[in-house]
Amino acid sequence: MYIDFMGKYQHNLDQKNRLAVPTKLRGNLGSEFVVCKPLTKDIHCLYLYSLEGWQALVERISEKATGEMLTKIQRKLFINAERVECDTQGRFTIRTDFCEYANLQKAVTVFGAGQRIELWNPEAFAEIEADTDDLDDFDFSVIDY
Repeated sequence: MYIDFMGKYQHNLDQKNRLAVPTKLRGNLGSEFVVCKPLTKDIHCLYLYSLEGWQALVERISEKATGEMLTKIQRKLFINAERVECDTQGRFTIRTDFCEYANLQKAVTVFGAGQRIELWNPEAFAEIEADTDDLDDFDFSVIDY
C-alpha cells in the first residue's frame, strides 16, 4: 500500500464548476487523473485518483470479484468515473451531475485520504469528522503508533 495524499484544505468551485487542486496534493495526483463517485451509495463525496492509483484500484477489484459480480461492479465504477485534466492553473472541471451528487456548491473541503483525495461539502464533512470521536476508545498501542 502506498500513501500519496494527506492534509485538509478548503477551496471554492468557480461558476464553471472548476476546482483548483491544492498545490501540496497536485504533484502526486498528476495533471491527468480520475474523478469518481464512491461505489458505496451512502457516501456523498467525490474521489480523485492518480492514473496509477486508479489502475491499482481496478486491479484490486478484479482480484476480489469474479463473473457477474465483477461485471456489475465494473459497470458502476466506470459509469461513475471520468478522466480529467488540470489546466495551467491547476484547476479541473467537475461534471454538474457529480457536483449535485456530492452537494458541492461553492465551498469544498478537500483532503488527502492516503491513496485518494476526497471532495466533500463542508457541512457533510464536519459530520464525518465528528464521527471519529469514538476513536478515543481504540487502543493505539496495538499498532505501535
